[in-house]
Order: sequence, then structure tokens, then C-alpha cells
Amino acid sequence: MNKEFKEIMQDLLQEEYPKYLESLNKPPFKGLRVNTLKVTVEAFKNLFEYSLKPSLFAPNGFYIDPQLKLGKHPLHIAGLFYLQEPSASSAVTILKPKKNSVVVDLCSAPGGKSGQIAEYLAHTGWLISNEIDYKRCQVLVSNLERLGVSNAIVTNTTTSNLAKVLRGCADYILVDAPCSGEGMFKKEEEAVKQWSNEYTLTCSKRQMDILEDAYGMLKKDGILVYSTCTYNLNENEKVIEAFLNQHSDMQVVDPKVDFGRKGYPIKGVSADHMRRIFPMDEGEGHFICRLQKMKDTGYKALEYLKSDSIDPCVKVFFKDNFIDFDLYIYQFKQFVYVSKEKLLDLKVPTLAKAIMAGEVKNHRFIPHHHLYTNSLLKEKHKQYYELSFVEFQQYVQGLTISSDIRGYVAIRYLGHIIGYAKGDGIYLKNKFPKGLRI
Repeated sequence: MNKEFKEIMQDLLQEEYPKYLESLNKPPFKGLRVNTLKVTVEAFKNLFEYSLKPSLFAPNGFYIDPQLKLGKHPLHIAGLFYLQEPSASSAVTILKPKKNSVVVDLCSAPGGKSGQIAEYLAHTGWLISNEIDYKRCQVLVSNLERLGVSNAIVTNTTTSNLAKVLRGCADYILVDAPCSGEGMFKKEEEAVKQWSNEYTLTCSKRQMDILEDAYGMLKKDGILVYSTCTYNLNENEKVIEAFLNQHSDMQVVDPKVDFGRKGYPIKGVSADHMRRIFPMDEGEGHFICRLQKMKDTGYKALEYLKSDSIDPCVKVFFKDNFIDFDLYIYQFKQFVYVSKEKLLDLKVPTLAKAIMAGEVKNHRFIPHHHLYTNSLLKEKHKQYYELSFVEFQQYVQGLTISSDIRGYVAIRYLGHIIGYAKGDGIYLKNKFPKGLRI
């Protein structure tokens, strides 16, 4: 490990430095967060066969055995939990968005924090999840679909572009900033190789640019949470200090949590109002700061999309397959979306919006996986099929299931929807996405 990095850590930690060095020889903390959009914590515990130790950082977060590999676990496929290093949930716990809010997650992929925000919103308001990298943005979309999120708009653009269309619109903003990743050194060798003090300064410049864009999007009295998974001062307290010097109307506010430890002092800010997490605090490493905007700096009214003409087959499908369907329906060319609220027009590249319902081909409606995995509509399907364990294994491999059901059917395992199929009275034709099959 880089000698200069060790010297910086020794200066930061003083007498605790030997404990930090000792932590590097231990396996990284591993955890999961129960997805409360789909299941209660108690119900999950009754379904999950492994031991869970409560996390300090979120009420629905848990430590798990580092040796467990759960990516193909049935409850993971069903979206009942998200695999997440425990302290990674701390930023959203501090953000704590209220229902019916507009929340912007500016650096979203792979989607753990966006999924956690969606739990707080509980299908109300809007979650705008942005990721500049296209491939990572696709992963973000896939994770939010699996988690059953119904009110997210996933954008694939720069934060500066997003700032132009969301001026003064956001109630809450999370900037989980790209950083040097010092808290990831145990599991990402590339982060170790890439590190230099000069690189931390490069990261801090990018972080300041993102914060500047976030500032313009935030409403008066709005909350901004800045977080990193790194330790150095350059990307943490010094970024906050520089940001406050530029914006006197931003105030650091008490995060009102008791996990982790206080930050390092900066002028005019209580160190107690910033949170640090080191491996000695039972997390791999995070810095979190909650700020509030005290002045109105302008507002651009949100705009809404207007649907193209909706093909009659779409309305027939929803009438035939859902009970009391009351969502907005939108069609853009052949693609169909449904939403609890009117769809926002953000005028930037967008990979997903609300619920991807399906597409029209030759005046036939073909549903999308997300129409079934979203948790907003989980009780409104007219037909369900409950899989046995053997049938579950067949389904996730893309095999057909014997059944006398006709038409589209939501496929459940242990009472939770994992996808859909279409029956012909003899077999259920498998519609589990090929890219997700195991």
C-alpha cells in the first residue's frame, strides 16, 4: 500500500492507526438491506434461512456472513433485499426524505442508495436517479426494476445538464460523489493502484463541480447530503469548507444519528454535525454531511410529458389483466409506460421512467418484466401462479411450467412476484428475461 497514504492515515487516526492497519487483514464487512417496498423486516426474517445481525446504519440493514454468495438466492431474485456493505446505507439514513418529495440522486449506479430512497418515498413523489456512464446506467435500471420501484426516472446525463432543467425543484439531493475509494481498498485492488494524493485533489475538483450543480437544483429549505467512501480530508471536510465559502446560504445541520464518529473540525462548522465511519466503527468507510439551503435562488417549473395516441390494444390489456387499474398510461412510439403521477419531461437522455409497461407490435401489446416486478401493482393482477421450489428452478432457467392457466399470469415464489408468463391451457410460456436467467 502507498507509503504516502499510510502517512496520511496515521496523521488522521493518531493512536487508532494500528487498529486501522489491523482491520486491513480482516475480510470486508458484508451486508444486505431488506427492501421494504416489497416485504416487512419481520416477514423477511421468517423467509431468510441465514443469520442476520442488525446494522448500525439503517433500521432494515443487516450484517451477513462474508462467505455467503446470495446473488442467485430466490429472495434476491424476487427483489426482497439488496446486497450492500452496511455503512453504505448511512447516507440515505441521514438524508431521510419525506413522502411526496422530489428527490435527486445525482451519482446513482449501481442503485443501492436509489432503492433505499424509494423505500422512504413509498411510491409517492419522484425519484430522479442520474448516472453519467451508460453501461452503469443500465445496471441501475435493472436493479430498480428488480426492487420494484415505480416512481423513478433514470437519467443518463451530466449533472450540469440536469441542473438546467431542475433549477430550484428538488426537496432532497444526494451526492454520493465519485471519489478515490479509500474505503474500498480491501475489495478493489484497482482503487489501491490508482491512489495518489494528487488523485484525491482531482476528485475533489470533480466533487465541487457536482455540488455546484446540486446547489442550483435545490429548493429553499431543501436538504443536500454529500457523501464519499473515502477517508482523506481533501475529498471530505475540505470540500465542505470550500462549498460553504462559495455559498453562505448553505448550512451544515445535525444529522441526528449516533453511528460512526464526528468529523474533523472546519471553520464555522461543528465537527459533531459531520459523520465519519472507519472500519473500527463497523463499516468499511464513509463520510457524510447534511446541509440545508436557506435562500431561494430561483425556480424553473417542472414540465410534463404528453402521450402519443394510445393503441386500443393497450387499454384492452389492462382491462383484461388488472383489477381497478387507475394509473396514468403513456405511449411514446411503440413503448408504453404507466405512472401514479403525471410523467415529468426532463428533456435529457432518459433510460427509464416510472413503470415500463411494455410495447405495441402490430397492434398487439407485449408486457415488460417491470410491469410485474414493480411493487405498486403487486396486488392488482387478475391471475397469479405460485411456484414450487422445483418450478422456481425451472422458471429462472427459462423453462416452461405445466399449467391449465390461459393468458398472462404473475409468477410468484414464496408469495412474491418474480416475473410473468403466458399460458395456453397446457404450459406457461416463460417470460423471465434472458439476461437474468441462471
